[in-house]
Amino acid sequence: MSFSLDGKAAMPKSGYAASPLPELPPQTASGETIERGHDLFVDKECSGCHGKEAVARAGGSVPDLRYTDKEAYLEWDGIVIEGAHSANGMPAFKLTTDEAEAIRAWVLSRAYELQQGSEQ
Repeated sequence: MSFSLDGKAAMPKSGYAASPLPELPPQTASGETIERGHDLFVDKECSGCHGKEAVARAGGSVPDLRYTDKEAYLEWDGIVIEGAHSANGMPAFKLTTDEAEAIRAWVLSRAYELQQGSEQ
Protein backbone atom coordinates (compact mmCIF):
# COMPACT_ATOMS: atom_id res chain seq x y z
CA MET A 1 0.00 0.00 0.00
CA SER A 2 1.23 3.48 -0.82
CA PHE A 3 0.32 6.80 0.71
CA SER A 4 0.35 10.31 -0.65
CA LEU A 5 -0.15 13.62 1.13
CA ASP A 6 -2.33 14.76 -1.77
CA GLY A 7 -4.10 11.42 -2.20
CA LYS A 8 -7.86 11.35 -2.63
CA ALA A 9 -8.46 7.60 -2.97
CA ALA A 10 -10.46 5.74 -0.36
CA MET A 11 -8.77 3.09 1.73
CA PRO A 12 -9.54 -0.40 0.45
CA LYS A 13 -11.64 -2.65 2.65
CA SER A 14 -9.47 -5.10 4.53
CA GLY A 15 -11.69 -8.10 3.92
CA TYR A 16 -11.55 -8.73 7.66
CA ALA A 17 -14.99 -9.05 9.19
CA ALA A 18 -15.17 -8.41 12.89
CA SER A 19 -16.52 -11.28 14.92
CA PRO A 20 -19.81 -10.72 16.67
CA LEU A 21 -19.54 -10.01 20.37
CA PRO A 22 -20.70 -12.77 22.68
CA GLU A 23 -23.49 -12.17 25.18
CA LEU A 24 -22.02 -9.98 27.91
CA PRO A 25 -22.77 -10.10 31.62
CA PRO A 26 -24.11 -6.89 33.15
CA GLN A 27 -21.58 -4.26 34.15
CA THR A 28 -22.08 -3.56 37.85
CA ALA A 29 -18.73 -1.95 38.69
CA SER A 30 -18.30 1.71 39.50
CA GLY A 31 -16.33 4.04 37.27
CA GLU A 32 -13.63 4.14 39.93
CA THR A 33 -13.29 0.34 39.89
CA ILE A 34 -13.14 0.30 36.09
CA GLU A 35 -10.41 2.95 36.09
CA ARG A 36 -8.48 0.98 38.71
CA GLY A 37 -8.83 -2.10 36.50
CA HIS A 38 -7.23 -0.24 33.60
CA ASP A 39 -4.36 0.86 35.82
CA LEU A 40 -3.83 -2.73 37.00
CA PHE A 41 -4.03 -4.03 33.41
CA VAL A 42 -1.15 -1.69 32.56
CA ASP A 43 0.81 -2.25 35.80
CA LYS A 44 0.63 -6.06 35.57
CA GLU A 45 1.70 -5.86 31.90
CA CYS A 46 -1.40 -7.65 30.61
CA SER A 47 -1.06 -5.61 27.42
CA GLY A 48 2.20 -7.39 26.63
CA CYS A 49 0.13 -10.35 25.46
CA HIS A 50 -3.43 -9.07 25.17
CA GLY A 51 -2.63 -5.79 23.42
CA LYS A 52 -2.92 -2.18 24.37
CA GLU A 53 -6.40 -1.37 25.59
CA ALA A 54 -7.23 -5.13 25.45
CA VAL A 55 -7.19 -5.07 21.64
CA ALA A 56 -5.21 -8.10 20.46
CA ARG A 57 -3.07 -7.91 17.36
CA ALA A 58 -4.83 -9.21 14.25
CA GLY A 59 -3.79 -12.78 13.60
CA GLY A 60 -2.21 -13.06 17.03
CA SER A 61 -2.24 -16.15 19.17
CA VAL A 62 -3.85 -14.63 22.28
CA PRO A 63 -7.49 -13.65 22.67
CA ASP A 64 -8.80 -10.16 22.14
CA LEU A 65 -10.26 -9.69 25.60
CA ARG A 66 -13.12 -7.56 24.32
CA TYR A 67 -14.55 -10.82 22.92
CA THR A 68 -14.40 -12.68 26.25
CA ASP A 69 -17.48 -14.84 26.59
CA LYS A 70 -19.85 -14.84 29.54
CA GLU A 71 -18.52 -18.15 30.86
CA ALA A 72 -14.96 -16.82 31.04
CA TYR A 73 -16.18 -13.80 33.00
CA LEU A 74 -17.78 -16.24 35.46
CA GLU A 75 -14.49 -18.20 35.72
CA TRP A 76 -12.32 -15.07 35.83
CA ASP A 77 -10.56 -15.71 39.15
CA GLY A 78 -9.81 -19.30 38.17
CA ILE A 79 -8.20 -18.11 34.95
CA VAL A 80 -6.39 -14.99 36.16
CA ILE A 81 -5.46 -15.91 39.75
CA GLU A 82 -5.45 -19.71 39.81
CA GLY A 83 -4.00 -20.34 36.34
CA ALA A 84 -6.81 -22.48 34.89
CA HIS A 85 -5.50 -21.73 31.37
CA SER A 86 -1.79 -22.03 32.15
CA ALA A 87 -1.49 -25.01 29.80
CA ASN A 88 -2.50 -22.60 27.02
CA GLY A 89 0.07 -19.99 28.05
CA MET A 90 -2.04 -17.84 30.39
CA PRO A 91 -0.08 -17.70 33.65
CA ALA A 92 -1.55 -17.25 37.10
CA PHE A 93 -1.05 -13.77 38.52
CA LYS A 94 -0.52 -12.78 42.13
CA LEU A 95 -3.60 -10.62 42.46
CA THR A 96 -6.21 -10.17 45.13
CA THR A 97 -9.76 -11.02 44.17
CA ASP A 98 -10.55 -7.27 44.27
CA GLU A 99 -7.71 -6.55 41.84
CA ALA A 100 -8.81 -9.34 39.50
CA GLU A 101 -12.39 -8.07 39.67
CA ALA A 102 -11.26 -4.55 38.79
CA ILE A 103 -9.41 -5.83 35.71
CA ARG A 104 -12.45 -7.91 34.77
CA ALA A 105 -14.67 -4.82 35.08
CA TRP A 106 -12.36 -2.80 32.85
CA VAL A 107 -12.18 -5.56 30.21
CA LEU A 108 -15.97 -5.80 30.29
CA SER A 109 -16.20 -2.02 29.84
CA ARG A 110 -14.03 -2.35 26.71
CA ALA A 111 -16.46 -4.96 25.32
CA TYR A 112 -19.41 -2.66 25.99
CA GLU A 113 -17.59 0.22 24.26
CA LEU A 114 -17.08 -1.98 21.22
CA GLN A 115 -20.71 -3.12 21.31
CA GLN A 116 -21.95 0.46 21.47
CA GLY A 117 -19.64 1.56 18.67
CA SER A 118 -17.77 4.01 20.88
CA GLU A 119 -14.47 2.15 20.59
CA GLN A 120 -11.55 4.45 21.30
